[in-house]
Amino acid sequence: MGNTVRWQAAIATVYSVAHISRRKLWQAVLVAVCTAMLSGCGTPANHSPLTSTTLHATTANGLKLALTLSPNPPTARRELKVQLVVSGDSSNRFRPKNVWISESMPGMSMPKMSVTLNSLGNGRFVGQTLIVMGGKWQLLVHLVDGSQQEMQAFYTQVRE
Repeated sequence: MGNTVRWQAAIATVYSVAHISRRKLWQAVLVAVCTAMLSGCGTPANHSPLTSTTLHATTANGLKLALTLSPNPPTARRELKVQLVVSGDSSNRFRPKNVWISESMPGMSMPKMSVTLNSLGNGRFVGQTLIVMGGKWQLLVHLVDGSQQEMQAFYTQVRE
Protein backbone atom coordinates (compact mmCIF):
# COMPACT_ATOMS: atom_id res chain seq x y z
CA MET A 1 0.00 0.00 0.00
CA GLY A 2 1.43 3.38 -0.93
CA ASN A 3 1.99 6.17 1.56
CA THR A 4 -0.84 8.25 0.07
CA VAL A 5 -3.35 5.44 0.54
CA ARG A 6 -2.18 4.90 4.14
CA TRP A 7 -2.50 8.60 4.83
CA GLN A 8 -6.01 8.75 3.37
CA ALA A 9 -7.09 5.67 5.35
CA ALA A 10 -5.72 7.16 8.58
CA ILE A 11 -7.54 10.48 8.03
CA ALA A 12 -10.78 8.70 7.13
CA THR A 13 -10.54 6.69 10.34
CA VAL A 14 -9.93 9.82 12.39
CA TYR A 15 -12.91 11.66 10.89
CA SER A 16 -15.23 8.68 11.19
CA VAL A 17 -14.96 8.62 14.98
CA ALA A 18 -17.92 10.53 16.42
CA HIS A 19 -17.56 13.09 19.21
CA ILE A 20 -13.78 13.36 19.20
CA SER A 21 -12.12 16.25 21.00
CA ARG A 22 -9.90 18.65 19.13
CA ARG A 23 -6.82 17.53 21.12
CA LYS A 24 -7.51 13.86 20.37
CA LEU A 25 -7.98 14.71 16.70
CA TRP A 26 -4.54 16.37 16.53
CA GLN A 27 -2.96 13.44 18.37
CA ALA A 28 -4.51 11.04 15.88
CA VAL A 29 -3.32 13.15 12.94
CA LEU A 30 0.18 13.27 14.42
CA VAL A 31 0.22 9.47 14.80
CA ALA A 32 -1.05 9.08 11.22
CA VAL A 33 1.64 11.41 9.84
CA CYS A 34 4.40 9.66 11.79
CA THR A 35 3.16 6.26 10.61
CA ALA A 36 3.09 7.41 7.00
CA MET A 37 6.60 8.86 7.27
CA LEU A 38 8.06 5.80 8.96
CA SER A 39 6.49 3.41 6.47
CA GLY A 40 8.59 5.05 3.75
CA CYS A 41 11.85 4.71 5.69
CA GLY A 42 14.50 2.18 4.86
CA THR A 43 17.21 1.66 2.32
CA PRO A 44 16.26 0.40 -1.13
CA ALA A 45 17.75 -3.00 -1.97
CA ASN A 46 19.91 -1.61 -4.77
CA HIS A 47 21.23 1.36 -2.78
CA SER A 48 24.74 1.35 -1.34
CA PRO A 49 25.66 4.05 1.18
CA LEU A 50 29.26 4.16 -0.12
CA THR A 51 30.23 4.23 -3.77
CA SER A 52 33.70 2.84 -3.14
CA THR A 53 35.79 1.23 -0.43
CA THR A 54 39.51 1.49 0.16
CA LEU A 55 41.58 -1.33 1.65
CA HIS A 56 44.97 -0.51 3.17
CA ALA A 57 48.10 -2.63 3.70
CA THR A 58 51.84 -2.30 4.16
CA THR A 59 54.20 -4.70 2.38
CA ALA A 60 57.19 -6.42 3.97
CA ASN A 61 59.48 -3.74 2.49
CA GLY A 62 57.42 -0.86 3.87
CA LEU A 63 55.40 0.13 0.80
CA LYS A 64 51.98 1.48 1.71
CA LEU A 65 49.18 0.26 -0.56
CA ALA A 66 45.66 1.68 -0.84
CA LEU A 67 43.38 -0.45 -3.02
CA THR A 68 40.09 1.25 -3.92
CA LEU A 69 37.21 -0.84 -5.28
CA SER A 70 34.16 0.69 -6.92
CA PRO A 71 31.22 0.02 -6.62
CA ASN A 72 30.94 -0.89 -2.98
CA PRO A 73 30.16 -3.63 -2.26
CA PRO A 74 31.51 -5.39 -5.35
CA THR A 75 28.81 -7.28 -7.23
CA ALA A 76 29.27 -10.47 -9.24
CA ARG A 77 29.14 -10.12 -13.03
CA ARG A 78 29.36 -6.31 -12.85
CA GLU A 79 32.34 -4.20 -13.81
CA LEU A 80 34.62 -3.53 -10.84
CA LYS A 81 36.89 -0.49 -11.06
CA VAL A 82 40.20 -0.89 -9.26
CA GLN A 83 42.61 1.86 -8.25
CA LEU A 84 45.89 1.23 -6.44
CA VAL A 85 48.00 3.93 -4.83
CA VAL A 86 51.54 2.90 -3.88
CA SER A 87 53.51 5.11 -1.50
CA GLY A 88 56.42 4.82 0.88
CA ASP A 89 59.22 6.86 2.34
CA SER A 90 61.80 8.31 -0.02
CA SER A 91 64.49 5.85 1.12
CA ASN A 92 62.58 2.96 -0.46
CA ARG A 93 64.02 2.55 -3.96
CA PHE A 94 61.36 0.07 -5.05
CA ARG A 95 59.25 1.77 -7.73
CA PRO A 96 56.84 -0.67 -9.38
CA LYS A 97 56.72 -0.49 -13.17
CA ASN A 98 54.33 -3.40 -13.73
CA VAL A 99 51.32 -4.03 -11.51
CA TRP A 100 48.64 -6.66 -11.81
CA ILE A 101 46.08 -8.32 -9.58
CA SER A 102 45.34 -12.02 -9.56
CA GLU A 103 41.84 -12.87 -8.33
CA SER A 104 40.93 -16.14 -6.65
CA MET A 105 38.44 -17.64 -4.23
CA PRO A 106 40.26 -19.27 -1.30
CA GLY A 107 39.38 -22.95 -1.04
CA MET A 108 37.96 -23.19 -4.55
CA SER A 109 39.76 -25.00 -7.34
CA MET A 110 39.07 -22.31 -9.91
CA PRO A 111 41.79 -21.00 -12.21
CA LYS A 112 43.14 -17.62 -11.15
CA MET A 113 42.11 -14.63 -13.19
CA SER A 114 44.24 -11.53 -13.47
CA VAL A 115 43.94 -7.92 -14.48
CA THR A 116 46.82 -5.63 -15.45
CA LEU A 117 46.68 -2.15 -13.94
CA ASN A 118 47.74 0.84 -16.04
CA SER A 119 50.09 3.43 -14.54
CA LEU A 120 48.82 7.00 -14.14
CA GLY A 121 52.16 8.11 -12.70
CA ASN A 122 53.11 9.06 -9.15
CA GLY A 123 52.44 5.55 -7.85
CA ARG A 124 48.83 5.42 -9.07
CA PHE A 125 47.49 2.49 -11.08
CA VAL A 126 43.99 1.78 -12.44
CA GLY A 127 42.14 -1.06 -14.12
CA GLN A 128 38.82 -2.83 -14.47
CA THR A 129 37.81 -6.40 -13.85
CA LEU A 130 34.77 -8.63 -13.66
CA ILE A 131 34.34 -11.05 -10.77
CA VAL A 132 32.20 -13.96 -11.90
CA MET A 133 30.51 -15.09 -8.69
CA GLY A 134 29.67 -13.94 -5.20
CA GLY A 135 31.64 -14.92 -2.11
CA LYS A 136 34.95 -14.12 -0.44
CA TRP A 137 37.66 -13.24 -2.94
CA GLN A 138 41.39 -12.78 -2.58
CA LEU A 139 42.90 -9.97 -4.64
CA LEU A 140 46.65 -10.58 -4.76
CA VAL A 141 48.49 -7.44 -5.87
CA HIS A 142 51.76 -8.09 -7.75
CA LEU A 143 54.24 -5.20 -7.93
CA VAL A 144 57.30 -5.62 -10.16
CA ASP A 145 60.34 -3.35 -10.46
CA GLY A 146 62.95 -5.02 -12.65
CA SER A 147 63.97 -8.24 -10.91
CA GLN A 148 62.30 -7.29 -7.62
CA GLN A 149 58.73 -8.30 -6.86
CA GLU A 150 56.35 -7.52 -3.99
CA MET A 151 52.99 -9.17 -3.38
CA GLN A 152 50.20 -8.20 -1.02
CA ALA A 153 46.88 -9.96 -0.50
CA PHE A 154 43.60 -8.13 0.03
CA TYR A 155 40.24 -9.78 0.71
CA THR A 156 36.79 -8.59 -0.25
CA GLN A 157 33.26 -9.96 -0.11
CA VAL A 158 31.46 -9.97 -3.47
CA ARG A 159 27.67 -10.09 -3.46
CA GLU A 160 25.60 -12.01 -6.00
